[in-house]
Amino acid sequence: RRQRRQQDLVRALSENYLVVCAFNLDTGQGERVRLAEQARAGLEPMFGDRPAMAETLASYIERRVHDDDREALAAALDRDAILAELAERKRFNALYRAVRGDEVEYCQATVVRAGSWAPGEDRFIVLGLRNVDQETREEMKQKELLEEALYRANRASEAKSTFLSNMSHDI
Repeated sequence: RRQRRQQDLVRALSENYLVVCAFNLDTGQGERVRLAEQARAGLEPMFGDRPAMAETLASYIERRVHDDDREALAAALDRDAILAELAERKRFNALYRAVRGDEVEYCQATVVRAGSWAPGEDRFIVLGLRNVDQETREEMKQKELLEEALYRANRASEAKSTFLSNMSHDI
Protein backbone atom coordinates (compact mmCIF):
# COMPACT_ATOMS: atom_id res chain seq x y z
CA ARG A 1 0.00 0.00 0.00
CA ARG A 2 2.81 2.41 0.92
CA GLN A 3 4.72 1.44 -2.23
CA ARG A 4 1.66 2.13 -4.38
CA ARG A 5 1.28 5.53 -2.75
CA GLN A 6 4.95 6.33 -3.43
CA GLN A 7 4.43 5.40 -7.10
CA ASP A 8 1.40 7.69 -7.20
CA LEU A 9 3.55 10.48 -5.78
CA VAL A 10 6.21 10.09 -8.43
CA ARG A 11 3.65 9.99 -11.26
CA ALA A 12 1.59 12.83 -9.81
CA LEU A 13 4.31 15.43 -9.87
CA SER A 14 6.86 14.80 -12.55
CA GLU A 15 7.88 18.44 -13.03
CA ASN A 16 10.61 20.34 -11.22
CA TYR A 17 9.00 21.19 -7.89
CA LEU A 18 10.72 23.02 -5.05
CA VAL A 19 8.90 20.95 -2.46
CA VAL A 20 6.66 17.90 -2.66
CA CYS A 21 4.65 16.68 0.32
CA ALA A 22 2.05 13.98 0.80
CA PHE A 23 -0.78 14.66 3.23
CA ASN A 24 -3.48 12.47 4.68
CA LEU A 25 -6.60 14.64 4.49
CA ASP A 26 -8.30 12.57 7.19
CA THR A 27 -5.56 13.03 9.81
CA GLY A 28 -3.85 16.17 8.55
CA GLN A 29 -0.46 14.48 8.88
CA GLY A 30 2.07 14.42 6.12
CA GLU A 31 5.49 13.51 4.99
CA ARG A 32 7.93 15.53 2.98
CA VAL A 33 8.86 13.59 -0.11
CA ARG A 34 11.26 16.02 -1.70
CA LEU A 35 12.79 19.41 -0.98
CA ALA A 36 14.85 20.80 -3.85
CA GLU A 37 18.32 22.08 -3.07
CA GLN A 38 17.48 25.66 -4.03
CA ALA A 39 14.50 25.62 -1.62
CA ARG A 40 16.31 24.25 1.43
CA ALA A 41 17.30 27.50 3.10
CA GLY A 42 13.90 29.14 2.78
CA LEU A 43 11.53 26.20 3.19
CA GLU A 44 13.32 23.74 5.50
CA PRO A 45 11.90 25.22 8.73
CA MET A 46 8.32 25.03 7.42
CA PHE A 47 8.40 21.73 5.55
CA GLY A 48 9.97 19.32 8.01
CA ASP A 49 10.05 15.56 7.53
CA ARG A 50 6.56 15.04 9.05
CA PRO A 51 4.69 18.30 8.39
CA ALA A 52 1.20 18.86 9.76
CA MET A 53 -0.87 20.10 6.82
CA ALA A 54 -2.79 23.04 8.34
CA GLU A 55 0.12 24.45 10.32
CA THR A 56 2.68 23.99 7.55
CA LEU A 57 0.54 25.64 4.88
CA ALA A 58 -0.49 28.48 7.19
CA SER A 59 3.16 29.14 8.04
CA TYR A 60 4.21 29.03 4.38
CA ILE A 61 1.41 31.36 3.32
CA GLU A 62 2.17 33.82 6.12
CA ARG A 63 5.93 33.86 5.52
CA ARG A 64 6.31 33.50 1.77
CA VAL A 65 3.11 34.42 -0.09
CA HIS A 66 2.49 37.96 -1.34
CA ASP A 67 0.00 39.87 0.83
CA ASP A 68 -2.50 40.20 -2.04
CA ASP A 69 -2.53 36.44 -2.71
CA ARG A 70 -2.61 35.04 0.83
CA GLU A 71 -6.36 34.85 1.24
CA ALA A 72 -6.98 33.21 -2.14
CA LEU A 73 -4.22 30.62 -1.68
CA ALA A 74 -5.34 29.83 1.87
CA ALA A 75 -8.88 29.30 0.55
CA ALA A 76 -7.64 27.08 -2.32
CA LEU A 77 -5.51 24.94 0.03
CA ASP A 78 -8.13 24.61 2.74
CA ARG A 79 -8.92 20.96 3.50
CA ASP A 80 -12.61 21.28 2.59
CA ALA A 81 -11.81 23.18 -0.62
CA ILE A 82 -9.32 20.48 -1.61
CA LEU A 83 -11.91 17.76 -0.96
CA ALA A 84 -14.45 19.63 -3.09
CA GLU A 85 -12.00 20.21 -5.97
CA LEU A 86 -10.72 16.63 -5.97
CA ALA A 87 -14.24 15.23 -5.90
CA GLU A 88 -14.60 16.67 -9.41
CA ARG A 89 -11.13 15.95 -10.80
CA LYS A 90 -7.80 14.35 -9.92
CA ARG A 91 -5.61 17.46 -10.01
CA PHE A 92 -5.82 21.23 -9.70
CA ASN A 93 -3.43 24.19 -9.68
CA ALA A 94 -3.38 27.51 -7.87
CA LEU A 95 -1.20 30.35 -9.15
CA TYR A 96 0.16 32.85 -6.62
CA ARG A 97 3.03 35.22 -6.03
CA ALA A 98 5.75 34.34 -3.55
CA VAL A 99 8.11 36.80 -1.91
CA ARG A 100 11.76 35.95 -1.46
CA GLY A 101 13.73 38.87 -0.06
CA ASP A 102 12.90 41.83 -2.28
CA GLU A 103 11.88 39.66 -5.22
CA VAL A 104 8.36 38.64 -6.16
CA GLU A 105 8.05 35.41 -8.14
CA TYR A 106 5.08 33.66 -9.67
CA CYS A 107 4.60 30.19 -8.21
CA GLN A 108 2.13 27.37 -8.60
CA ALA A 109 0.71 24.99 -6.04
CA THR A 110 -0.41 21.70 -7.55
CA VAL A 111 -2.64 19.32 -5.61
CA VAL A 112 -3.09 15.77 -6.86
CA ARG A 113 -5.32 13.03 -5.54
CA ALA A 114 -3.20 10.00 -4.64
CA GLY A 115 -4.46 6.47 -4.15
CA SER A 116 -7.95 5.19 -4.75
CA TRP A 117 -9.91 7.19 -2.15
CA ALA A 118 -12.12 4.12 -1.80
CA PRO A 119 -14.59 4.10 1.09
CA GLY A 120 -12.83 3.14 4.30
CA GLU A 121 -9.37 4.08 2.98
CA ASP A 122 -7.44 7.19 3.93
CA ARG A 123 -7.56 10.04 1.44
CA PHE A 124 -4.07 11.14 0.48
CA ILE A 125 -3.02 14.11 -1.60
CA VAL A 126 0.28 15.20 -3.03
CA LEU A 127 1.09 18.89 -2.84
CA GLY A 128 3.85 20.36 -4.98
CA LEU A 129 5.09 23.93 -5.03
CA ARG A 130 7.08 25.16 -7.99
CA ASN A 131 8.39 28.36 -9.46
CA VAL A 132 6.63 29.31 -12.69
CA ASP A 133 7.93 32.88 -12.83
CA GLN A 134 9.67 32.68 -16.20
CA GLU A 135 6.77 30.89 -17.91
CA THR A 136 4.18 33.25 -16.41
CA ARG A 137 6.12 36.38 -17.34
CA GLU A 138 6.58 35.07 -20.91
CA GLU A 139 2.84 34.36 -21.17
CA MET A 140 2.08 37.86 -19.87
CA LYS A 141 4.45 39.36 -22.46
CA GLN A 142 2.83 37.33 -25.25
CA LYS A 143 -0.61 38.46 -24.07
CA GLU A 144 0.52 42.10 -24.13
CA LEU A 145 1.90 41.65 -27.67
CA LEU A 146 -1.36 40.08 -28.83
CA GLU A 147 -3.42 42.85 -27.23
CA GLU A 148 -1.21 45.48 -28.92
CA ALA A 149 -1.59 43.71 -32.28
CA LEU A 150 -5.36 43.56 -31.84
CA TYR A 151 -5.47 47.26 -30.94
CA ARG A 152 -3.46 48.14 -34.06
CA ALA A 153 -5.65 45.92 -36.26
CA ASN A 154 -8.79 47.56 -34.89
CA ARG A 155 -7.35 51.04 -35.52
CA ALA A 156 -6.43 50.05 -39.07
CA SER A 157 -9.93 48.68 -39.64
CA GLU A 158 -11.49 51.89 -38.33
CA ALA A 159 -9.21 53.98 -40.56
CA LYS A 160 -10.14 51.85 -43.57
CA SER A 161 -13.86 52.20 -42.78
CA THR A 162 -13.53 55.96 -42.41
CA PHE A 163 -11.60 56.21 -45.67
CA LEU A 164 -14.17 54.12 -47.56
CA SER A 165 -17.02 56.09 -46.06
CA ASN A 166 -15.40 59.38 -47.10
CA MET A 167 -14.67 58.04 -50.59
CA SER A 168 -18.23 56.80 -50.95
CA HIS A 169 -19.55 60.16 -49.84
CA ASP A 170 -17.27 62.06 -52.21
CA ILE A 171 -18.23 59.89 -55.19
